[in-house]
Amino acid sequence: MADKRTVTMTHPRAGAPIEVLPDAVPAMKEKGWQVKGEKPANLPLKEGK
Repeated sequence: MADKRTVTMTHPRAGAPIEVLPDAVPAMKEKGWQVKGEKPANLPLKEGK
């Protein structure tokens, strides 16, 4: 399993990013996680931060 590339995912309410296998990404996105560096598709950008 060490030869599989992992994807770093972040969550607004989680403290630290986590590493997941690519297969887990769709399920994680349903839980509100997003791929690090990827722009959220349907979330409006926060203004004035």
